Amino acid sequence: MATIVGTTAGPLLGGVLYEHGGYYAPFGLAFGLLVLDFIFRLMMVDSRVIVEHSNSGHPTTSDEESWTDKSILDKKQTSVESRVPEPLHDNSRSIGSTLILLRSPRMLTALLVYLIISTSMTSFDSVLPIFVHNTFAWAQTAQGLIFICLMVPQVMSPLYGYTIDRWPRLRRYQAALALLGAVPILVCFRYVTQNTLEHKVLLCALLALIGTCFAILEPPIMVEISSIVEQIQSKHPGIFGKGGATAFAYGLSNCAFAAGAMVGPFLGGWVRDTYGWATMGWVLALPLGASSLLVLGFFR
Repeated sequence: MATIVGTTAGPLLGGVLYEHGGYYAPFGLAFGLLVLDFIFRLMMVDSRVIVEHSNSGHPTTSDEESWTDKSILDKKQTSVESRVPEPLHDNSRSIGSTLILLRSPRMLTALLVYLIISTSMTSFDSVLPIFVHNTFAWAQTAQGLIFICLMVPQVMSPLYGYTIDRWPRLRRYQAALALLGAVPILVCFRYVTQNTLEHKVLLCALLALIGTCFAILEPPIMVEISSIVEQIQSKHPGIFGKGGATAFAYGLSNCAFAAGAMVGPFLGGWVRDTYGWATMGWVLALPLGASSLLVLGFFR
């Protein structure tokens, strides 16, 4: 939710600040957010510090009484841990984790779908402001505010995540339906061509619908990535080392999203300039429709 909201809020705030504050105002906002991000990172507490602090107290009577039971359990765990493979060395752990995760068809599918979603969503960053300016003669503020239609549906993202927690087996069907539903919505953008109230309402409605599809898609992908790591670790304990690979897997998903965010504006702008507004919808819709088949085939 936060990733997509932040991505769509950028053009919104940038357009408003550019019209009312000038050229340097959007950069001031960006630098201010970077400073806040740095401060918040310094305020974060490492979970290992919390664990060490909680274990630093003096032993109580109950702790002394349970010492014998713990020693017996430790002996049993020693025999189990002796069969666990040694973790990778620090200098090769990241490379090994990458190869292990990328050998999973499920992980490749999740990363590919996330990249396609990012590409489709960020394509509007370069196309939509110019389109509404040329078609509706909107200024920078209105060009930015149109992205609210993409951002508002993200409010319902926790509800879609709740449905996955409630019915886990519906995860891949939820993602596949959202991908298929995005196809006709993107194709219908071709019908927005005139400077009339009906076409303006149609554009806002289509943006809200495609934003809803993106909001439905993100929770299944995140859960799928986490599930892949847990499944690999359960089958091969210790394969990712002591710290595991959950954060590393989410890092790969961020890389996929960032790659799509770089490709999207270029792809959308190039297709619209070369083949027109109507063709852009098809170009964005076809990969989403094809990826629904991959989701049905590989997601669990």
